[in-house]
Amino acid sequence: MKKTTAFLLASLFIFFARAATGAGYPPLDLEGVQISVDDGPEFLMGLFERAYGGRVPFESVRMEPEVFGVFGEILAPRKLVPGVSSATFRVKTGSGRIQAVTVRLDWRAPMVAARREIARGEVISADALDLRVDSYKRTDGTVFADPKALIGKRATRRIPAGAPVSRRDVETVFLVGRRDPVTVLSKSGNVTASLEGVALQEGDEGDFIEVRIPRYRNDCLAVVVDKGVVELVGPR
Repeated sequence: MKKTTAFLLASLFIFFARAATGAGYPPLDLEGVQISVDDGPEFLMGLFERAYGGRVPFESVRMEPEVFGVFGEILAPRKLVPGVSSATFRVKTGSGRIQAVTVRLDWRAPMVAARREIARGEVISADALDLRVDSYKRTDGTVFADPKALIGKRATRRIPAGAPVSRRDVETVFLVGRRDPVTVLSKSGNVTASLEGVALQEGDEGDFIEVRIPRYRNDCLAVVVDKGVVELVGPR
């Protein structure tokens, strides 16, 4: 039992360490965990709090019925994915009998949502976002708990007002995009020449990308220094 509980708590710690940074919610290992008749959402939250020092990404977990109503060892589900709306627990009681209990679950979590409709291709600003506590559903995907993590990203699809913003809804806006026209700086001592080029790769500040200089029909390696500006490093 101690071994099983330690394994569960370790799994929960990994889960919350990732969830706190906006990563996805991996499944929780439940096989072998002991429950009692009066255990319910407080039991689940207690596991969460002990696993992560009292700090959990969910404000609460609601359960219907409010208690399991059975004492014994959980046989199934072996894993519980946060965000599922219901689960059927198969519990081995003290008499050896297998009893099934179906519960509905509501995972209440802080999530960043669209304050207004965000158009596809729009670069997201702070005034387009709200932070609220709402029901997290598995279909929401990887959501964010910090609006700052979304500011400056670009919407890959239309996000309706009130909808949670997930990782699949946004992409990073690079200073230089693939096929973008760029200014290529070539430095020699105190002299800097400026050429016109085309980026063959996307990149952010400090990234090394390949650029094409049509004037010389040559592909070169350059480092991104600003929006639409790269500095020549050398020939390909």
